[in-house]
Amino acid sequence: MASPSYPKTSVNKLGRLANRVHALINQCPILHVSFNDPEHTFPVVLPMLGCTGNFGEQDADASSSEQDVYIHGYVSGRVFKSGKEAGEQGLPITIAASLVTDKTEALYAMQKITDNLLPQRWAKSRTPPTPAELTSTSILRVKIASASAKIRVGGPSEDRADLKDKEVGETGRAKAYAFEAVEMDGKKKK
Repeated sequence: MASPSYPKTSVNKLGRLANRVHALINQCPILHVSFNDPEHTFPVVLPMLGCTGNFGEQDADASSSEQDVYIHGYVSGRVFKSGKEAGEQGLPITIAASLVTDKTEALYAMQKITDNLLPQRWAKSRTPPTPAELTSTSILRVKIASASAKIRVGGPSEDRADLKDKEVGETGRAKAYAFEAVEMDGKKKK
């Protein structure tokens, strides 16, 4: 079994809380995925649904076992089209992601992603997905080669010199807005 922590390199030199990376990914079901698109000058960043999982050891604890990241998306999306050209080594543009072609693994990933977004939603939905839904949905498996987490614990703080300088505004405060989600019923069957 590989370690859930990642080695320090020049790419991820923060080196703090590397063993928390999987938990952080699973707490934020919307992942911002960046990749190079040969048709664009700059990297593309897309919000996508995803979570960590280990298809080979499905009951393994994410905080103490090797995990892959599974990403859900539309079969014709740019990153998934590229995945069809990939071999076992991954996408030619990222060398880290592979298109999941095994139906059992794809269903495993779909359930993990769905329940990560809305706990127990898979069990309360019509499953398995229809053939049309399976045909229009793709899953990417991303092998994590390097990772780090930068987390602040505690409240905001001010630099001592700034506290004495009346010309400097408060740097440790920002407005935040909270809202409560409201459940909405779907259309009723007739």
